[in-house]
Amino acid sequence: MDFVFALGYFTALAGIFLAKLLPVWNSAIPGGLQDTRLFLWNAWWFHHALSVLHTNPFHTLMLFHPFGASLVSHDFPLWMNLVTYIGQRRGLPMIAASN
Repeated sequence: MDFVFALGYFTALAGIFLAKLLPVWNSAIPGGLQDTRLFLWNAWWFHHALSVLHTNPFHTLMLFHPFGASLVSHDFPLWMNLVTYIGQRRGLPMIAASN
């Protein structure tokens, strides 16, 4: 009984916190704009490198042309990129997949 109460309580709490975000889930970037644009670029590049270019997502020629740049030491969270990649492959817009 306590588990059901706790689950309901935290589900309601999450709903309260997400109430303003859910109507704009496909277009709003939550949080500030400091690192969120970087994470959106990471999500876009990961999807683009794997799906379009069929290349290694940990190296890009779009930075420091013509030699490119390694993204191994870049703030490039693999777990977030994989989740976002799966969302984009299933048809979600990039911002919705990132959210």
